[in-house]
Amino acid sequence: MNNLYDFKEFVNRVYEKTKFKAKELYKHMMVEIQIINKQDYFEFFSLLKSKWLKYKKNDAISSYLLENYQEFFSLYLTKFFPFQLERLKCGNAEALTPIDFKLVLLYKFNESEIQTIETLKNQYKIKEKTNSILKRIFVFSIFPFGRIIEQIYKKPFGCQLAGIYENMKDIRPKERIQIQKGEFAIYILLRAQ
Repeated sequence: MNNLYDFKEFVNRVYEKTKFKAKELYKHMMVEIQIINKQDYFEFFSLLKSKWLKYKKNDAISSYLLENYQEFFSLYLTKFFPFQLERLKCGNAEALTPIDFKLVLLYKFNESEIQTIETLKNQYKIKEKTNSILKRIFVFSIFPFGRIIEQIYKKPFGCQLAGIYENMKDIRPKERIQIQKGEFAIYILLRAQ
């Protein structure tokens, strides 16, 4: 990740383009990846495509994701977005069917990132809660991953949000992961459509 590409620059650019509205965020995050990080996108796409060769014959998209999710999501979220690897956790991955894959992503925003959102809220008189904005930024950063996989898989494929949790007691017992104060867990379902 480029040192100039920091969280403050990212959220300011995203706010200017989207006002943090869901529909605009969904469209803009792909722009972040393909245009703003053009060289990184081609390298990442090449990596995903080369690893797909092993699974392509059997059309095993969920096995492909299950065996590579840690590398894929770690690279994806830290290369294209200003998320820090040491505060990102990927786990509870499961291939539900040959075309459905479930994953839990957990991220902890630090005080500086939270303050960046607070400053932006004050500057633009945004009434929305800081935590809601942080969640939305993280969730919509994940969604383009499904579109990238779709280009490799050559079939309709997408990400669905299965849930956002800030409290472990809200999570079904068999899916529980440890959530620390200030973190939130995002359950993502990736599936062929």
